[in-house]
Amino acid sequence: MGTYNWVEQASWVAGIISLPLSVIFLVQALRMSRQRLEESQEDPSEALEDRIRRATESFAETGRLLAELQNTFSVQQAALKKVTEEAEEQALLRDMDPETAEKMRRIIVGETKATLRAERRTQRLYFAGGVLLSIPIGALINWLVP
Repeated sequence: MGTYNWVEQASWVAGIISLPLSVIFLVQALRMSRQRLEESQEDPSEALEDRIRRATESFAETGRLLAELQNTFSVQQAALKKVTEEAEEQALLRDMDPETAEKMRRIIVGETKATLRAERRTQRLYFAGGVLLSIPIGALINWLVP
């Protein structure tokens, strides 16, 4: 009867595993050598021009980003200036004596009430004008159209 020797079995297993791996490594090595060959055949001036072009594009992009960053910074500075001015105004109002603050409040409230009254008066005038004009126009249409 044939009993297999374990060394013989191990060599078969090793052969089965190593053959595909050897083929894979060989194919990879061929690809790499082909790529190196193509790179060596490339004109150095073209490679240099390509690098210069990429560097120029990179600088242009950097310039664009810097301009955008500067715009953002100026907007933030304007917002900071506005907030600072409002804070100073609020500090002045806070530090104002109560009598002056009450006078200012009365002036502001008085102006606000006067403005509201004038707006209401204007709205009532438009409403009345609309009612007064729509009735005769409606009657005229009913009279003209049988």
